[in-house]
Amino acid sequence: VDMFNFSAVRVTEGVEDSLKRLQVDYIDIIQVHDIEFAPSLDVIVNETLPALEKFVTAGKAKMIGITGYPLGPLKEVLERS
Repeated sequence: VDMFNFSAVRVTEGVEDSLKRLQVDYIDIIQVHDIEFAPSLDVIVNETLPALEKFVTAGKAKMIGITGYPLGPLKEVLERS
């Protein structure tokens, strides 16, 4: 498993797999961890967050969170998203 693959495809597969394994239709929060290990914050802004937003729009998640970060990358992601 590629822990630091933040691509839209991998994120979508991971969330769908988690929903299936948990045997639930939705989750309250999807947490994105360790964004500083993404190849670029562009991946977070342009792939990860839009992919997760689709789950919120579809009612499969209520919120998106970002944790385990240095303040600089978090601030940049928030400003760009």
